[in-house]
Amino acid sequence: EEAAKAGQLFFSAKVSEILMSVAVQEVLGFDNATWAEEQFVAGQGLSLLTVHLSADERRTGTLSEATAAAVAGRLELTGVVVLPEVFARARCREVAEAANAAIMNPDVSFGPIQERRFRKDYPLPLRGAFSDMLRDSLALLEGPFNQTLGADPLLTEFSSLTTYPGATAQRFHSDSHMRDPSELRTTGRLYSAFVYLDDVGENVGPFDVYPGTHTHFQFLAVEEREMMTSAPFARLAVPQGSIAIYDSRILHRGGPNSSGRTRPTLYFSLLERDRPRPSGPTYSLRETYAGKNVGLADILAGRLPEEAPLPASAGQSDQECLASIQARCPGLPLGNALHRCIVDFLIRVAEGREPQTDRPDAHPDGEDDPGSSAAFKDGYEAGLRLRHRLAEMVPGCVIISRLEKICKAGVFAPDFVANVSWGTL
Repeated sequence: EEAAKAGQLFFSAKVSEILMSVAVQEVLGFDNATWAEEQFVAGQGLSLLTVHLSADERRTGTLSEATAAAVAGRLELTGVVVLPEVFARARCREVAEAANAAIMNPDVSFGPIQERRFRKDYPLPLRGAFSDMLRDSLALLEGPFNQTLGADPLLTEFSSLTTYPGATAQRFHSDSHMRDPSELRTTGRLYSAFVYLDDVGENVGPFDVYPGTHTHFQFLAVEEREMMTSAPFARLAVPQGSIAIYDSRILHRGGPNSSGRTRPTLYFSLLERDRPRPSGPTYSLRETYAGKNVGLADILAGRLPEEAPLPASAGQSDQECLASIQARCPGLPLGNALHRCIVDFLIRVAEGREPQTDRPDAHPDGEDDPGSSAAFKDGYEAGLRLRHRLAEMVPGCVIISRLEKICKAGVFAPDFVANVSWGTL
């Protein structure tokens, strides 16, 4: 509560600035043109959201009652909390390398997130270094999660979100949406936790968040929200091994990555039991785990479900798939244009429209981004629904997210390099 009060010290001045009449602006020489410019607070803002662990808590992987209560309290009050440098650097590197290897050879579909050309949300298997880091994260955070979400919350997401150089800023959004105030009490709460596998600078795709917007903020009118565009947000530039936890209802985004570095993360989400699921989250979890109701207690006890064979990957033939793509999109070279062509074809089929005959000059290469185009955004989810019929439409192709690799587009281009602090992934 003290941190929240400190953040409101200039609240009266800010509100009067927002409501200032034109006459007062003219007398003061105030220029409100700067209101459209983004403003963030990094260092001090991050400090207000941080709960530090003692050396003994890091060594044992267990929070004291006081620290657990502080984490839970911060989540309830501000909707976001940061625990710095939880995991050792060497371990983070191991998981980052394993996640990158999985992304570069995908056997399941990427998640349908915003600005996805240089962001890859890849559902992870519950095994190896991935499940070990998940288990240790939950062993540390069991107390706060049980206090806020109730006993044994459910695992609803387990994925790696990697932000590559060139990623543009997402729109500010909430993962979970509420339409009626009663949902504050009736809908299950969902918390997401990101483990940062490398140092995150202010320009390396940081997590941007408006603290405290996880409850009543969602019910403001559009014009009321627009009044607050000049209010600063917190930018979480955190060291490697840190964990950031946030309420899925909070207003946030993935920031731009204008650096030459890649930002790898592992993330998971837990949902309160015995209440309706909120609408909005991608629920990025491998289909083979769907319906298994894996809880926090299961993960800590090592009761992980066996991963069923993926029927899609059994029929994948990259060589045959590429030949089918090139037959559908004749004359286009490997790269973004070829990927855009086959994606547009799938969107048209998904939407029940007549597929077009594609020409090389219809899909110029370069800045044309299939992951950012309006058509791709509108049709991506429809395209995912077709993934079980993909082989019928494009022989040899059975994994929709593998098309980008086969076309050598985006981060799969031969000249694309994913640099991190210790070298190259």
